[in-house]
Amino acid sequence: MDIKKIIQEICSEDPMTFENAFHTILPDVKKFKNDLVHAMKHEKNGKMRARFIELLGHCLDESLIEDFEKELSNPHHDVVSWSLFALENNPSPKGKNIAKKFREENPEFSE
Repeated sequence: MDIKKIIQEICSEDPMTFENAFHTILPDVKKFKNDLVHAMKHEKNGKMRARFIELLGHCLDESLIEDFEKELSNPHHDVVSWSLFALENNPSPKGKNIAKKFREENPEFSE
């Protein structure tokens, strides 16, 4: 799998290209976690950054909790929403607690 090509396609404005890339890498998302985190952290476009967070949320990896928590201060609504999703679905109670506290303090993100 060509991870650089997949990352480019995840950032595509074409919905089909994005969806194809997303579902191509989804089964191997843990394997490419570091590449995806790097891409997310360097992505300036909020819509595209949110796509990486959505994908990384499927890792269910406790080591990503701090990254998702940092994204809760992002001004882009989708970035925050997908970060909350990732935190709430992480098997660690720490992620769930961070998301719960954030929702309590930010009612515009209440479920």
